Amino acid sequence: MTNTNQQPGLSKEQIDSVVKLYSNRQYQEAIDQIKSLNESYPNIPFLFNLIGACYKSLGHLEGAAKMFETAVSIKPEYAEAHKNLGITLRDLGQLDNAVESLNNAIAIDPNYVDAHYNLAITLKDLNHLDKAVKSYNKVIELNPNFVQAHNNLGNICSNKFFTNSITAIYQCITRKNTFDHALTNRSTLNLNLITTNRTTFFSTQYAGKNLSISNLDQILPAKCSSYLSSNR
Repeated sequence: MTNTNQQPGLSKEQIDSVVKLYSNRQYQEAIDQIKSLNESYPNIPFLFNLIGACYKSLGHLEGAAKMFETAVSIKPEYAEAHKNLGITLRDLGQLDNAVESLNNAIAIDPNYVDAHYNLAITLKDLNHLDKAVKSYNKVIELNPNFVQAHNNLGNICSNKFFTNSITAIYQCITRKNTFDHALTNRSTLNLNLITTNRTTFFSTQYAGKNLSISNLDQILPAKCSSYLSSNR
């Protein structure tokens, strides 16, 4: 949600109190308390970031965006506030501006997984699929166990990069077998493999064979390592 370290002027008790309200989803109470704190501490980026998160949780996106903008204007190196601004701008339909804010967060912290992940989502929304794939691969490089990133990558690849899609979804399944979306996607891709995509690598390689889900599992592991290394 927000980094509470080293907030000048604010006591630990004040920080803990307002963060607790936010964590308990008492957003209006948190907003009221933050406004009161702002009277004594008017230029604390943490407070603007937190009140922005409260506004966003209440669905007040324009108000949230203004608060995040204030946070980064006071503290331009505030990566989390740039990321939060980017997500909010995406929700407002301002996709190009969202990409800019998310890239700002990544420029400050190149290993910021959540910023890379939200950048990938936004690039997908812009139909910049190649760039979205690269961003998802960066997420997976930083956090190989990020199940939703594997699944989203597989969804993007399902039309444009059929072979890569199968291996990405296989990665998702092997990391979390109960992930229902991945299982559904794998079943769909398997059906496509047998019916409508026989000119792709796998259908050509294994044409004429009955590729059930069970023997698809036997085929895919050998392809996973080459997929991950060639698409980063």
